[in-house]
Amino acid sequence: RLRSALARMTSLAESDSRAARDPYLRAVALAPGNAEFLSVLGALETQLGAWDDALRHSRAAARLDPRNGAV
Repeated sequence: RLRSALARMTSLAESDSRAARDPYLRAVALAPGNAEFLSVLGALETQLGAWDDALRHSRAAARLDPRNGAV
């Protein structure tokens, strides 16, 4: 069930950054230690021009998973 929800969120993120931001904000609130959620949220916010939020979330992702070049 979780995989299905993540697949839907990923699909939404690829098609509509603005609509995808809220589900990822909720996901980060539920799992603040998830580098993948933070990384995707940072990328979405970059696309939306929310630079301060994008930088904060991207840095948090990098701190959590410094060896992951995708974050």
